[in-house]
Amino acid sequence: MPGPVPSAGAPGSSPVGTPPTKKKGWIWALVGCGVCGLLSLIALVLLLVGLGAFTSDGGEERATSAPETSEPASSSPEEESSSAPASSDPASSSSAPAAAPAGEVLPAGSEVTVEDMQGEKTTVQFGTVNWDATDEVMNAPGNNPEPPAGTVYVVVPATVTYQGGSQDTAIAALRVSASLQTADGSSASATDVEAFVEHSAFSEPIPAGTPTEVNWVFAVPSDQAGKGTMEVQSLTNFNAEPVTVALR
Repeated sequence: MPGPVPSAGAPGSSPVGTPPTKKKGWIWALVGCGVCGLLSLIALVLLLVGLGAFTSDGGEERATSAPETSEPASSSPEEESSSAPASSDPASSSSAPAAAPAGEVLPAGSEVTVEDMQGEKTTVQFGTVNWDATDEVMNAPGNNPEPPAGTVYVVVPATVTYQGGSQDTAIAALRVSASLQTADGSSASATDVEAFVEHSAFSEPIPAGTPTEVNWVFAVPSDQAGKGTMEVQSLTNFNAEPVTVALR
């Protein structure tokens, strides 16, 4: 005889006709993994886009800076003009207008222009020479000494003019070196004798462009007095060749 049918709700039994409930946790796990994967993919895409932009900017900088380092240097017009040979135009030459070729003598009365190291000019023009001025020098004020034995005093007058430059005034006579060359080729330097010398010419500055009358006194051998030449150059430019002028 069959046993009794278990009633609903009895311990260890299931309701009649109701299937057992299944767990859905694995579904949510899959959904979470998908979301994480999607976020990772988005992050990777953004990272790649950023790297691409950075690489593009660096390439542009290299492309723009490359010509500066690889382009060969070229001479500018100023550099080419500065390296061009100096002009041979006589007008641009710094030589004195009255300068004679080496070994030649300028005529008496010629005006000579000499230049110092800075290119500033002084002109000199000699007058008529007193070839026997011993008596006049000895009788002049100043207690001048007698000339050395066998010599006579010779006075060479000149007009000296500082043409201007860095100074508004100058002692023109002290800008010029002059020596007398006798007929036998001997050279006599100017003495310290001050006879017939305008003192201001050697001690007081004169405005540029103003002529200054100067008397140079030389002691030359008696047998050589009467003929000679003058050699003139700047007192501060001994590299320049002296200019030779005949005396009268």
